[in-house]
Amino acid sequence: HDALPIFVVVGETSVVSGLHDNYSDAFIAEFSADGDLQWLHQQHNSALDRARAVGIDSLGNIYVGGYEADTVPFLVEKSYIAKYSSDGIKWRRVLGGGSYDEIFSLNFDAAGDVIVAGLKNDMPFAASFSTSGTVKWTQEFLDFSSGPFLTTSADGEIIIGSAVYDRVLDV
Repeated sequence: HDALPIFVVVGETSVVSGLHDNYSDAFIAEFSADGDLQWLHQQHNSALDRARAVGIDSLGNIYVGGYEADTVPFLVEKSYIAKYSSDGIKWRRVLGGGSYDEIFSLNFDAAGDVIVAGLKNDMPFAASFSTSGTVKWTQEFLDFSSGPFLTTSADGEIIIGSAVYDRVLDV
């Protein structure tokens, strides 16, 4: 990759006929400065794939987080994180598989590792992955009312926040 991507779009497509009736697939697309499509990848991993978070590292690699859901024999949602380059997918990791798992937010720490935040079994969590996809650490948190979001400060601190409704917290 000679230059960092100018912009990246993630989203989902819906199919209304064929083998995947009424299901959706996540996609990721990279565009040049002129707005020309450089590449496009569409996921076909389960009945429902959604991309919720995207980040680009200093080398131009693109990371996507979200969730996938299988509907047979019942709905099971699993969060995932994947690494892409202009050559295609480099790795993909699936997390969880409980009642409700999803990655909402993605960022990088001072070392260049990927930090994600989301829900695992309906509980907020954060996790760190090396650039090769190895889990470095995971941490679960208090029960927030909405999914957690994260950012990193200029000095490398990880900041995680969420909304809490109708609860009294003993801090």
